Amino acid sequence: MFDLMEHLQDLDTRIDNIKTYNAFFAIANSISKDKCPYDPYVMVFGLLTFLFYEGKLALKKIDVSSIIDFYRKLIAETMEAELSFDDARDLTYYLLEKMQNKGSGFDLRFYSLKYKSEREKKTKLIDMKLDEKADKIYYYITNEGLDFYLKTKEFIDESQVTTSLLIFRAQIRSGSFGNALETVRELKIRVHRRLDQKNELLDLLLYGQGEESEKYRKYHNEVSLLFDEEAALFNDV
Repeated sequence: MFDLMEHLQDLDTRIDNIKTYNAFFAIANSISKDKCPYDPYVMVFGLLTFLFYEGKLALKKIDVSSIIDFYRKLIAETMEAELSFDDARDLTYYLLEKMQNKGSGFDLRFYSLKYKSEREKKTKLIDMKLDEKADKIYYYITNEGLDFYLKTKEFIDESQVTTSLLIFRAQIRSGSFGNALETVRELKIRVHRRLDQKNELLDLLLYGQGEESEKYRKYHNEVSLLFDEEAALFNDV
């Protein structure tokens, strides 16, 4: 018989895995059209992308003036609108405040079946730190922000699994049981290999010392090739 409570015991883990999505939508929904007439998804993902590639991968220190220049360029290229420096500065400070929730991050409250009490998960997608020597504040993408950003595209284990399962289903329906068994074996190997690569890359991005940029690009290229391979397999089925 189906045991609901047994399957709900991992609720804390599931909540932990979605807390960054909760933070993202809290940010997007809090952005006022009066203060920011541009698409909030573009503004938020744009800054995360900038902090990831220019900050994390390029190992650059990103201060507020760099973010102002970035938003001026982003709006000019995507919205075909020109912002003065003062308008871009006001917009940048407003968006930074929203993305940090005034520095307090974002809370996701829920009832924990594990602890039998109300709990909360706190999340920050971006943060800032003071460089006392330079007397400057620099902004960076947090570990949680990094995990969220990569989960939205790069870490696509689910896509690989889904395609292989579609192939498996088709093989079963057509009576190709030998091929179906081989698909399952291959699926298991590929998923574990991809998970290992993902975890290795994530550790490298969090704690690496300069080689993470090239490894990330290599992983990204492999994922693109994987899409092409899956498309071919799907068409064959």
